[in-house]
Amino acid sequence: MARQAGRVISRGPPGRGPERPFPPRRTNAGSAAAGRGPAAEDEQARSPAELLKVVIGQFSIATALAFYLGWVRSAAYYGYFGLSTSMVGLSTSEYVLGSVGALYLPLMGVGLATALVTALHPRVVALLRRLPSARSLLPAGRAVGWGLVALAAAGFFAALAWRISWGRPAIPWLITWGAGLLAYLELVRSSLAGRRSGVGVQLIALAALALGGVFWLLGDYAGYAGRAQAREDAATIAYRTDVTVYSAQQLALGGRAGIVEDVARSEGGAYRFRYTNLRLLVYAGDRYFLLPVDWRHNGADPVIVLSPSETIRVELIGSPFR
Repeated sequence: MARQAGRVISRGPPGRGPERPFPPRRTNAGSAAAGRGPAAEDEQARSPAELLKVVIGQFSIATALAFYLGWVRSAAYYGYFGLSTSMVGLSTSEYVLGSVGALYLPLMGVGLATALVTALHPRVVALLRRLPSARSLLPAGRAVGWGLVALAAAGFFAALAWRISWGRPAIPWLITWGAGLLAYLELVRSSLAGRRSGVGVQLIALAALALGGVFWLLGDYAGYAGRAQAREDAATIAYRTDVTVYSAQQLALGGRAGIVEDVARSEGGAYRFRYTNLRLLVYAGDRYFLLPVDWRHNGADPVIVLSPSETIRVELIGSPFR
């Protein structure tokens, strides 16, 4: 081995001549350091912030959806008793909490459907690749999907133009199934074509249409859940919180749907009139919304609204049946 001009040259056995200098060693540290530039470091620094933005955005969407469905449910519930949500004056948290009963069943259904599609999609694509003859079903599926969307559009415009409402409950179902089928078939076509990046405009439009149908269905279900709960509560009024109202002046409530008015014999008391056979519907906005014990959904029996004051005292007795 000889040293020449700062280079190390290895001489092999006689007859082979000098060998080439040893190549410099390459280390992973150098390549890794070269790969990490300012942009990569900034991306790593921004990743927690970006994740936080995504989480906040999803939470905001979920909160807005819960508020809307809670409002729809409350409007249907109190509308059964002849009240509006503006009259009751519920808070935002009460709307959000009220949507829980109208959300968990639909969300479980949507989650189950999404899990099934995600699990079965690779198998469907693999089957279509093994059996090219089965691809002839795709045009038929598209025809069915577009037919459902066309029926939904016809029903929608008929409801607007001629006030035809008998087919309205079917419109969101037709939109959801039709657009959802078309969106999935477009996804299958993209998978068969081998496109792994990018989402087509048609797929985005169909998915948005299907989500609109799902949103419509959720609103209809929230309204149905509110009316069903109102009918159940109206049928069991006697088991709700018992209310007794004491008043210094006569309120003219006696004899209405079972309300009993008692008048004190002595005039020295602060409250001369007592009203019983009342049940609590809700307390909101510093007001009591009361129902007579014999209240019926007939358009004649009232909902009594009272605000506590110096001349009115309200006593609540919890139901022993709850």
